[in-house]
Amino acid sequence: MLDGGCRRYQTIFIFLCLFGCSFLFYASWYSEVENLSPADVSPLENFPAEFTAEDESFLDNLLVETVLDLPKFHEKPSEAQNAMEVGNVSFDKIQSDPTVQRFDLNRSDVIVFLHIQKTGGTTFERYMVRQIDLISPCVCQARRKRCRCMRPNSYKSPWLFSRFSTGWNCGLHSDWTELVASGCVDEYFDNREHRHVARRYFITTFLREPVSRFISEFHHVRRGATWLASRHLCNGRSPTAEELPPCFERSQHGWKDVTLDAFLACSSNLAFNRQTRMLADLRLVHCYNRSAMDMDRRDAIMLLSAKRNLLKMAFFGLQDEMRRSQYLFERTFGLHFTKPMVDLKSRTDSIQLTDEQRRQVEAVNRLDLDLYRFAKRVFNERFNHAKQQDILLLLFIIWIINNMMTTSTETPLTVVFPDSLEMSASNRESLSQMLTVCNPYDVPLHYKVLCTAPNMYVVDGASGRLKPRICSQVHIHRIGPVTDKNGAPLDPSTDKFRVEVKKMDGVKWKAEKRQVGFDQQQQAVKKLTACEQRNRCSATVDSQTTGGNRRSSIRDDDDSALCNFLLTTISIICLVILLTPVSVDCQAEGPSWYPEWLRVSLPQKLISAYVLGIAFYKI
Repeated sequence: MLDGGCRRYQTIFIFLCLFGCSFLFYASWYSEVENLSPADVSPLENFPAEFTAEDESFLDNLLVETVLDLPKFHEKPSEAQNAMEVGNVSFDKIQSDPTVQRFDLNRSDVIVFLHIQKTGGTTFERYMVRQIDLISPCVCQARRKRCRCMRPNSYKSPWLFSRFSTGWNCGLHSDWTELVASGCVDEYFDNREHRHVARRYFITTFLREPVSRFISEFHHVRRGATWLASRHLCNGRSPTAEELPPCFERSQHGWKDVTLDAFLACSSNLAFNRQTRMLADLRLVHCYNRSAMDMDRRDAIMLLSAKRNLLKMAFFGLQDEMRRSQYLFERTFGLHFTKPMVDLKSRTDSIQLTDEQRRQVEAVNRLDLDLYRFAKRVFNERFNHAKQQDILLLLFIIWIINNMMTTSTETPLTVVFPDSLEMSASNRESLSQMLTVCNPYDVPLHYKVLCTAPNMYVVDGASGRLKPRICSQVHIHRIGPVTDKNGAPLDPSTDKFRVEVKKMDGVKWKAEKRQVGFDQQQQAVKKLTACEQRNRCSATVDSQTTGGNRRSSIRDDDDSALCNFLLTTISIICLVILLTPVSVDCQAEGPSWYPEWLRVSLPQKLISAYVLGIAFYKI
């Protein structure tokens, strides 16, 4: 067991306990990462054979290389890029230098949200304006959708471009072509601030499983949604009626009560592959003019452009993974929400589709299905990376604490002698003896003498300054009684003195113990070995001046019980975590009585085992 007086590590134990528990339970709030095989992502070889180097000119002179079946794009500088494309900050750029590239409210950084219909974007945008913990939060008024999200040092410069902050200033549900390719966002801020500055843009969006998203949009249209105000601008103009034939007459004011078969029958239905279309740069495929190139070639270019632009974004989330999306957003931007996001339950799961209907839905959304598999692969890789950074940080902190608890910074030298003093009632002269304190170093030291029996001794020169390579004598006088109340001799006893030696700058150099044995019968007293720094005694000094003599006293506070309690508590918590079901178990068939939020992951169990080993070692 630990020796008494471990106050020095009391704070470390408490910090380790609280930090470890908070991390483990906070991290268990997120579900385990879902592993995807490389087959889930379509490599470039799956594109049509005619998609060759000739088509790279359509992709803004981009170089494409395939690494582990994941296309990575390296942009070439282009004079054709607008201010928003030049100032765009991708996720990879943030990770390359987080301290420089991370979002900063006090600079000219702007978060741009690209809202794709029925992907959970409305929920996320509401969290953005109402639930982010900021020094200067967004100001929202009752019964009004828009909020003022201004920078702390400005009253007219917003940091967020979204539906609930700035409104649809680039068009209703504007896509990548309208927001980024046209430079609309940068022009909006120039006009608002009446000046042009070099801004950094952090583009974000949300995606959803394509079949569920399509069915959700179908029901939204049945309820009367039209989005007729959308302009679909590309190359400075809206599509003509020949390029984008309407699926219903405008005089009908909507497509209410449309059947799924009729919804699927309209070839120009913008719900088809909506996510791919809204993320692609439509200038590469002649906007909405489908007759300008072969459809297979057009689809391949549009899908590749959407994947490229997805990688150029600073963040994208998945509607099916709201909790993990929140975690990734907070780690990417350094912003934190005041409450956790809730995974949205899809109401389309209860809708029964025939096999033929499902086949048709998947056929008209085949690009979205490919894009979503790619997005899920990238999302899980980014989530894994962020989670590993947190685990590595915790392991690094535990390693530092472990080194602090198990190693000494410097081996103390013996600067106090003799090793023990013997006093006897039969020899009055032995009741007053001296300790010699020396400074063998080339720097001045400060020393202090502490005692476990302050009422029994008077110490002359209990503290003072030692010049380099100089010794000082400390007089110790026994003033306590030598007999009890009945006049009988006291039993032999051993009292302990402690000499603390510090550098003059306050940094503790060493601490040694010496003992004083009081024996009525001149019995031999064993020497007390020097106490290790990590188990040193805790004491307090009570200095008094009486008759020109300085009295130094200390009260020994034995904290062994408290230290053992802390270690036992940490051990019990770690054991409970080790016995807790792993989060992947929640995927087993049948309901579980154990709460899902209490389940932990395998890395968290490994950390618990590591902490438990340290605790047992200390015990």
